[in-house]
Amino acid sequence: GVGEDISFEHALVKSFGCKIMLYDPSPTGVRTMARPDNQIPQFRFSQCGIAGRDGTLKMAPPKPGDISWSAQSDGSATLEVPCKSIHSLMQQNGHSHIDLLKLDIEGCEYAVIDEILRQRIPVRQLCADFDYGYVRGVRRSQAIRAMLKLAAHGYKLVSQDGANHTFISRASI
Repeated sequence: GVGEDISFEHALVKSFGCKIMLYDPSPTGVRTMARPDNQIPQFRFSQCGIAGRDGTLKMAPPKPGDISWSAQSDGSATLEVPCKSIHSLMQQNGHSHIDLLKLDIEGCEYAVIDEILRQRIPVRQLCADFDYGYVRGVRRSQAIRAMLKLAAHGYKLVSQDGANHTFISRASI
């Protein structure tokens, strides 16, 4: 997701001149991408969510004092948005691999990681914000299982800061 801060994405463009695909169907992300400083040719934004499957996603509004909309299936959702799998997005954009995938998608990261591993989608670097506790129904054990699955599929944890984890595919080292 985009959220309110895409300084990381701006730094990537400044340092490497790369093109970046940004996905966020939430009102927060749409507002962020509408700002003039985010209207640069290297950014390609879509109001679509990333999930482990194509379809729709029910989202709940941010908790008081927060900005992040989150995937919810417990009746607290007030917004239904389109979502696509990584595989579908890659096909749609004509990509054969992903150099860097940043997942800050409020609870959907687990299904996306499962899809990446199941379909053997080549992702060289994976930055994941593992949400548990914050997103209703998501437990710490899910984050641990996701990290163990990534390690079993050849990913090495190279950085961790709070809930943010960076993995590198051993195949690309």
